[in-house]
Amino acid sequence: RFLMSIFSYAIKQTGKWMPWMYLKGSAGSGKTTLAKIILFIYGVPSPENNVGGSSADTVARLGSLISKSCDPRIVNEPAAVFNRQSTNEMVKVSVESTTGRSKYKGSYFGGIPAFAPVIFTANQYLPEDDALIRRLYVMSFSYSQRKSEYQKKEFENQFHINTPTISKLINLKWFGQFAAHTIVGDSGLLLDDWQHTADEIVTSFYEELGMEVPEWLTNWAESESLDDLDDTQREDIRNFFVNEFNQARKKVNTYDTYGNKTNA
Repeated sequence: RFLMSIFSYAIKQTGKWMPWMYLKGSAGSGKTTLAKIILFIYGVPSPENNVGGSSADTVARLGSLISKSCDPRIVNEPAAVFNRQSTNEMVKVSVESTTGRSKYKGSYFGGIPAFAPVIFTANQYLPEDDALIRRLYVMSFSYSQRKSEYQKKEFENQFHINTPTISKLINLKWFGQFAAHTIVGDSGLLLDDWQHTADEIVTSFYEELGMEVPEWLTNWAESESLDDLDDTQREDIRNFFVNEFNQARKKVNTYDTYGNKTNA
């Protein structure tokens, strides 16, 4: 999905479209880190392509975000975007259409081009709009996927995700350049199913390297429905209380009738 993101606008010109990503789940579960890794395929994370929801909560701001290039954008905590009808509707249109919104500029009637796809990341919020959900590829990150502070520090020390200019992840650009070269050489691939095209590019890349394709790279997680997300939320709540109970139980001290501490 992420490999094909930069071709989103070109795919829309064929009459097809790709859903925008929506990564939702517990804080510290890795969803924002995953979104940043995606940006390394075709660029480097920066304040311009990684913004908060308040930077896209009006038609003008959202239009500015998606109309500058075809590079994907991250919008963190997008409740402000979806709680406003104008921007909520603009997202629906932008996913499927080459134009996000038409407008007059003096006597000229034109549109805001919907070049860039958006990756939304949210801790808990999910818009309750079926028509919108159908245009999003929703992935949930459960409470059990939360990373410890040690894991976070180890990852940062290894990959410098928060200092992207010195990150090893910059090398992902070779993957992106291979994908772009493949599409330019055979633009008909954009007419195929985008998931099938992504698999073809990944397979060709590893064949060029003389290596086998890792199985996880061609496994697709299904986008979740509102019912699926309700189940995930219930499981997160259950896991939270089980964890809290276990932590509290460790702190309980028990004593026998003589006042001696026991192991019970």
